[in-house]
Amino acid sequence: EKTEFGTLPKISDKGIKPWKYYAKPIKIKDKKPMIAIVVTGLGKSKENSEQALRLPEVINLSFSPYTSDLESWMTSSRVSGHETLIDLPMEASNYPASDPGPLGLLVSKDQSENEIKIKKLMAREAGFVGFLTPQNEIFLENNELFKSLVQVLAGRGLMLAIGKVPPKNETKDMIEKG
Repeated sequence: EKTEFGTLPKISDKGIKPWKYYAKPIKIKDKKPMIAIVVTGLGKSKENSEQALRLPEVINLSFSPYTSDLESWMTSSRVSGHETLIDLPMEASNYPASDPGPLGLLVSKDQSENEIKIKKLMAREAGFVGFLTPQNEIFLENNELFKSLVQVLAGRGLMLAIGKVPPKNETKDMIEKG
């Protein structure tokens, strides 16, 4: 969908969600638990990113939204058979020492400001299934901001892979209930 932020993913008229459309097809043989492996922080180092592209297709790749040639890396990832995500820059527990950058979601900002940033992140590139949160973020501890984030992503048909178990609160309950 064309917006003031650029082209954003959207759920098709037939109800197909981008995370399903761009997902790597898998064959489930039984109902045993599965493990997903995601290599994150790609796109900043050419050597590391090229090595990641040679990994088996079952390994998912997540790219920094600040990568200068994000489109090329993500296209290479999809062509190589990988499911592709974008690293979601979020306020870290040691913020401001660790700054998530100009598109980083911050607890100190209101929902509308963070929603603008997530829309700018979504417009960075097409063909990804969703976002991956960092492990040291504190955003999940704020129920209202997290709910807002999930609503924006769900409304666009994208998934959110959470990099750490959130504290026991409404956020964790919401995640566990799907």
